[in-house]
Amino acid sequence: MKRKNILSQLKLEMEDNLPNNVLDSVKNVKVKKDLTPVYEEINSPGVVSLKTNAKFITGFMVLAVLLFSFLLIILPLLNKVINPKSTIVSKLGIDINPSIDLMLDENDEVVLCLAKNKHAEILLNGENFVGKPVGEVTKQIITLATKAGYITTEQANDDIQNAVLITAICEDESKQENLLNSIKNEVKNFYMNNQIYGVVLTEFSSKQELVDLVNSLNYDLSETEKEELKNYSVKKLNEILSESYTQLKRRFRSDFIIEELNKCINPIYEEYENVKNEIDLKLKDVETEFANFEEIWQQDTELCKQKIAMLESEIAVLNEQIEEEEDPIMLAKLQIELEKKQLFLLSEQKELSDRENGSAMFNAVKNDLVKEINKFKEQLEQKEDEYLQKVETELVKVKDSVDKLDAQIENKKDELIKTYEVLFDKHLNALDNYNDFYNNYTNWLVDVAPKTEQLEKDWNSYKEKWETQFANYINF
Repeated sequence: MKRKNILSQLKLEMEDNLPNNVLDSVKNVKVKKDLTPVYEEINSPGVVSLKTNAKFITGFMVLAVLLFSFLLIILPLLNKVINPKSTIVSKLGIDINPSIDLMLDENDEVVLCLAKNKHAEILLNGENFVGKPVGEVTKQIITLATKAGYITTEQANDDIQNAVLITAICEDESKQENLLNSIKNEVKNFYMNNQIYGVVLTEFSSKQELVDLVNSLNYDLSETEKEELKNYSVKKLNEILSESYTQLKRRFRSDFIIEELNKCINPIYEEYENVKNEIDLKLKDVETEFANFEEIWQQDTELCKQKIAMLESEIAVLNEQIEEEEDPIMLAKLQIELEKKQLFLLSEQKELSDRENGSAMFNAVKNDLVKEINKFKEQLEQKEDEYLQKVETELVKVKDSVDKLDAQIENKKDELIKTYEVLFDKHLNALDNYNDFYNNYTNWLVDVAPKTEQLEKDWNSYKEKWETQFANYINF
């Protein structure tokens, strides 16, 4: 690792282990560089003074190094006491059109908030949900979504204009179910308290979906590592997901959009997978042949004997035809055919002799298989290196685009809020009688129940339809 990389890594570790309030105060300290005392001391006469200062400076430097080393040791311990690391045990997904994942600790408090598309990136810009109860955060997200126009306040008739899909995954199924029910009630209460017509859909996330999300953030995982992920616990997968997302955020110096990552990596990955699968098939065929080499060798030897017997029989027939043939033209053709058969026979006889006498041919063929296996393995390594290099190149481009998006995302959020918050406030100031609304809302839920079931099946289609409403805002 280069010196520059070591220093960067050390800086990141120091910043991670410093408490937030300490880090902010250190960054805001302004140092005045007044070198007047130094120049005065240098220009003043007296050798003893210089020697004394030299010893003092040397001692001070040694003390500073010792103090710095002490801080490196004590700060991580101090940080663990002041800011103990939260253990992630569950993941809650909130899908409105902005798609958001909340990573939760054992107390159902938010440890990490993942923006999974541009809509979510805009909605979450400037928000900090870490350390807050998941119910409170859900209410804030739904409120933000309403102020930004993702949830409409217009009265629905027979169509479902507002829907929220809540998904959860946790090692403990009872906790998972309780989490879903509590968040579902939170969203339903928001609908009723603000007199908004909408439905809440809930489902358990599959472990495979969590594995896929981890894979999407870790593009350099090998196939073996990807398979091993399936055997990890949900808790472990949640931890890996949190770490991977945090690393990406550091690398891009901002909340990284998972949608952008997948958009740039997926085409490269699909191309790599196609090439890799072709090589894998060839490699497996050769490895199978190598594993069953002796058996195949015996089969080929028997096949060689059968060919010899067949050629000898065909040559005997040709000899008989030549003896009986009187037409010179046909006789010449038979002679040519006989010579071909005899050459084939000699070739097969030589091969049989090589197979049965000594191990030279046996070893040569076996070594050829080993060489072919190594060739395919080298091709796989080469293709993987090329794939990772292409991904890195694309990520540099994405990083540039994300850096440029930061200011735009902030502006887009302001635009959305300004446009739709007025409508929301107007709606809140003109709420109907609550009892009348409650009765109408209950009847509406009964009437649209069959559509709710279909909505859940066609969730992606409905999302795409709603997404077109915000094309002008989200199209960067």
